[in-house]
Amino acid sequence: MTKNNCPVIQKFDELVKKSNELKKELDVTPFEDKQKFLSLLKKLMTVHKNLDQLPLHDQTKY
Repeated sequence: MTKNNCPVIQKFDELVKKSNELKKELDVTPFEDKQKFLSLLKKLMTVHKNLDQLPLHDQTKY
């Protein structure tokens, strides 16, 4: 994969990577460890919220 110089794409890639890492960690964290599980879930939700806020297209064209 080639590096992209676009800051938005770089941020998107960074957030997707973080999301995948958190999902993997959530998969191996027992639900009984409520504090850690909820902490990871909260972080994952924050990452997805940040993904939703990224401007992925040029809105000036529309």
